[in-house]
Amino acid sequence: ISGKTAELFKLASQEGAYFSGADETVVRLAGRIVYHIGMTFQILDDILDYTADQKAFNKPVLEDISNRVYSLPLLFALRENPFALKPLLDKKESISSQELKEVANLVIANKGVDQAKDLARKYTQKAIDDIEKLPKSKAKKQLIQLTNQLLKRNI
Repeated sequence: ISGKTAELFKLASQEGAYFSGADETVVRLAGRIVYHIGMTFQILDDILDYTADQKAFNKPVLEDISNRVYSLPLLFALRENPFALKPLLDKKESISSQELKEVANLVIANKGVDQAKDLARKYTQKAIDDIEKLPKSKAKKQLIQLTNQLLKRNI
């Protein structure tokens, strides 16, 4: 997760802070804040793969499983109940759409989504804790609001 969205967000925020004339402390803080936001964003996106209606989400769901990409909710569920999930996942490319739905149901039933939501909340709180360290400004207040809204995505 950290090598995807979080690092991209972090780099963009650090460059924005740097080129706007922020001091080194604020540049590092901006990177850390947005890294945590990026982690939250990616975790929530991975959760949506298991919980979203494909028509409403407007992108394919359960695609990660069919591509043998094990996202966080699946990893948490595998830790809880490998015996139920492993036989389905071992089918690799030959897994059927019905079996994909079964995997999704098992991920939800084995608390993979719930544990991923908990981790997303922790990353959000880390971001907010760091935002609080920024100098007082209108942007700081807006950043806190935006960060809190992130958790309210349709998960």
